[in-house]
Amino acid sequence: VTLQFRNAKINLGGFTLTGTDTKINAGLNQIFDTSGSLSGFEIVEAYPQWFGAIGDGANDDSLAIQSAINLNPSIVFLSEGTYKASITIENINTGITIKGASTTKSIIEAKDNFTPSISIDYQAFYVTIESLSVENTDSINNGSHYGIHSLGSGVGNGASGLRIVDVNVKNYNINIKLDEFNSFFLENIKSSGAVEDVLVPISGSNIYAGHPTIDSVGLYMSNLHLAAGKYGIYLENSEGIQLADTEILLTSSHSLIHKVTSGTTVGMQFDNCYFDSSGDDSLYLESVENG
Repeated sequence: VTLQFRNAKINLGGFTLTGTDTKINAGLNQIFDTSGSLSGFEIVEAYPQWFGAIGDGANDDSLAIQSAINLNPSIVFLSEGTYKASITIENINTGITIKGASTTKSIIEAKDNFTPSISIDYQAFYVTIESLSVENTDSINNGSHYGIHSLGSGVGNGASGLRIVDVNVKNYNINIKLDEFNSFFLENIKSSGAVEDVLVPISGSNIYAGHPTIDSVGLYMSNLHLAAGKYGIYLENSEGIQLADTEILLTSSHSLIHKVTSGTTVGMQFDNCYFDSSGDDSLYLESVENG
């Protein structure tokens, strides 16, 4: 069964609309409010516009994007526009892709100075963020403001299989923060202007990956262009690191730093990388074996 909408909208009224492998054909039109939910629908690609997203950079589109994510489609597509939003991806075992039209056409803009623009819960697996920009246009932060934040569990079993591809991020305290990573993949990333807060030691990092006390394994990064901020990449208790075809420019401290609280780190490989720090040594590595 396919529900086809023509200038029509269903007011869910807080209830759940139930289908049986039901598909939707609606284009970029609003067809639902955000007060209820759907069950039993088979949706390959969902659009925040179905739930009233405007994408004008002024309206808070968080709930509309969140409602599209909660449909559990294969893809949530952000058409051309600027979406002021904070969204969370959680409890997904089969994977989901948040995809834009391109880094210049689809932008998620910070809704405030403290809420992450995109949060990925440690129980969300095989998430892909692709072809969009994440920006804090005000450049105002509370010290722990993140553009993209993959959360860890705090006991060493964070999410696995996160992919961030063709994404630009700028002007957060930490532009991309990856806690307790497990086989994460970053490619074609541009990050700039990470804002340091002197009260938060790891702030000012374009990319932070790791955990103060828990080991993380498997981070594959290629074609990164990182500029400004205090650090390019800040690694902590991280193993199995591969970095290729990357330039890190004009950081006020280290271009790449790796901190270890105990033991040694195994496996760190750099290929065709250029580091240029205006402050401390460009490269600072603690306790690395087989690097």
